[in-house]
Amino acid sequence: MPEHLRIGLLCDDRPPQWWEAECVRQVLAVPGVQLCVVAVRNGSVRVREPWFVRLSRYPWRLALFLHFRRRMRVPANEPDAWPEAVKDAVVLRFTPVRDGHAERIADADLARLQEHRPDVLLRFGSGILKGPILQLPRHGVWGMHHGDPTLYRGQPPGFWELHDGQRVIGAVLQRLTEHPDSGAALYSGWFAADPSSLKNTLQTVLSGSTGWMAAICRRLVVGDTAAAVGSPIITHAPVRHYPDNRAFLRFLSRTRSAVAISAEQRERSEWNLGIIYQPISALLEERPSLNPRWLPPPSPGSSRSTPFGYVMDGQLNMLYTKRDRVSGTSEIARLRPKRDNVLKRSRTMLQGDGGAAHPFVLVHGGKTWVVVERPGTGRTELHILNASNDALEFHSTLVDAPLRSPTLFTHAGRWWLLGTCGPGADHDLYIYHADDLPGPYRPHALMPALTDARNARPAGTPFLHQGVLYRPVSDRTTPDGQVAIVRVDALTPTTFRQTRVKVFKAIKGSPWSGGLGSISAVDGMTLVEGSRGRALTSAQQRGQGHKGNVRTDDRSIERDDEDEA
Repeated sequence: MPEHLRIGLLCDDRPPQWWEAECVRQVLAVPGVQLCVVAVRNGSVRVREPWFVRLSRYPWRLALFLHFRRRMRVPANEPDAWPEAVKDAVVLRFTPVRDGHAERIADADLARLQEHRPDVLLRFGSGILKGPILQLPRHGVWGMHHGDPTLYRGQPPGFWELHDGQRVIGAVLQRLTEHPDSGAALYSGWFAADPSSLKNTLQTVLSGSTGWMAAICRRLVVGDTAAAVGSPIITHAPVRHYPDNRAFLRFLSRTRSAVAISAEQRERSEWNLGIIYQPISALLEERPSLNPRWLPPPSPGSSRSTPFGYVMDGQLNMLYTKRDRVSGTSEIARLRPKRDNVLKRSRTMLQGDGGAAHPFVLVHGGKTWVVVERPGTGRTELHILNASNDALEFHSTLVDAPLRSPTLFTHAGRWWLLGTCGPGADHDLYIYHADDLPGPYRPHALMPALTDARNARPAGTPFLHQGVLYRPVSDRTTPDGQVAIVRVDALTPTTFRQTRVKVFKAIKGSPWSGGLGSISAVDGMTLVEGSRGRALTSAQQRGQGHKGNVRTDDRSIERDDEDEA
C-alpha cells in the first residue's frame, strides 16, 4: 500500500545550483512525498583581508586551474531558486560543530530536527557530516557524489577522469556513513565523458543524475524499503586534490588533442550496411567469423544505418535509416541486396516531419511490424508493412515518449519495449511492458531501469541462445562506435539486471572498419553497420582479394533507376 514519505533538506545558506534545485523539484513531484523541514547550515563569517595578505596566501601552484574554473560556466552549476514548497516549509538554522575535517550537529539542533520526523534527509552542500544525524531519519541521509568513488575520490569532479584519458565518468547517489567515500550506493550510473571538454562532461553528469533521488523515493512510496539500503561502496582509490600547474597543462594538452581527433571522426561519419551469412548467436562463439559482404557505398552526401530485415518471396529486404549528411534529415528506406552486389535505387518507405529512423522489424501473426523512432513527434510509433511491400502504414502509438533505438520483443509471456529517452538518450534505459503487442504499455517499476552509457542503448535484435536472453547494446563512450552483447539476467515488471559478455569494436580489413553501430538478425543471417575507416593499405587490399571478398568504391554500381515492385 502506498505510504507518505517525509522528506527533509540539509543545505547551505546560499542559492542552490540548478542541479540541486532540479533534484528537489523531481522529488517533490513524486506522489506521496511531503517536504517536512529544511535545515539550513549557517555560513561562516569571512573577514576581508588586505590585498597584500591575500596575495601572499594565494595558492600559486594551483593558479592555472583556479583561473580556468572561474571562466568555465557549466549550466547545471549556475545559481537557481528552490521550488516554492521549500520556501514555504519550516526552516531550522544550525551552526555545525567542527570535528577535525568533519562536522557534527549539536544535540539541541538534532532534537529540533527530530520533532519533524523526517524519513529521509537530502544533503546538498559542503562539509563532511558525522554523528547521530546520519541515523536520525529511518531511511538515512542521502548525498550525490559526481564521480566513481571506487576509482576517483576527492576533487575536482570530472577533471582527473579527463586528465587520465578515461572515456567514462561515474556518479553515485549514496546513503552517507561516518566515512565520506564508503557509504551505501543507492543508485549508480556511468556517463560518456567528452575528452575535449570538462564543461560538457560535467553538464552531462550533473544533469543526468538529477532524477535518481526521485527514483528511489518512488520505490519507497510503494513499500520497497530495500531501495534505501543499497550496496556497500568498497574503495581503496587515492583521494584526489586540486591539480597543480603541471597537471593542469597535461590536462589542457590532452583536451586540445581530443578536439582535433573529434573533427577527424566527424569527417569519417559515413555509415554503410553489411551482411554476415550466419546467425546472430554465432557471435557468442569464442572466435566468431566476422566476414560481412558490404553493400556498395551510399550515394555522395548520404549515409545508411540501423539495418533490420525480413524475407519476402525468398528475397531479403533490408529496411534502414537513410540520412542526408548535409541537412541531417532522415527517412526509412528499403534495399533488396543481391548476390552480385548490384543494387537498384532504394525505395522510400516512410517520411514525415521531424524525420523517421531505426526501423525495428519483427514478424508476428503472419504480419511484418515495424517500430519507428520519430524524434519530431514526441512518441514511439508502431507501423505495419503494406501488402505491396512498398510502404509502412501507421498502426498505433506505443508510448507517448520519443524513445531512441526502440526495440520490441516478447519474452516470458510479455511484450517488452526498450529504448533510451530524453537528455539521457545515450545513457538512460527505459522499459515498458504489455500483455499484447499493440499494448497498452506500462512503465517498468525502475525508471530509468539503467544509467550506463556503455550498456543502455539498444543496438539490434534481442535473441535467445540456449534458453538465455541476450541483447546487443551500443557503447556510447567510444569515438567511432562499438557494440556489446549483454546477457539479460532478470527481466520482470519490477526487476532488471544484465551482464556484459562480449564487445565488438569494428570489423577490420574493409573500407567500413571505423566502428560498429548495430547488429540484427534475419532468417539465419546477421545485418551489421560499419562506419568508414581510413584507407586500406595495398597489403590489406591484397589480403581481401585472397579471401574472395568483393570490394569496390565505385558508387556508380548503385543504379539510378526505380526499385522493383
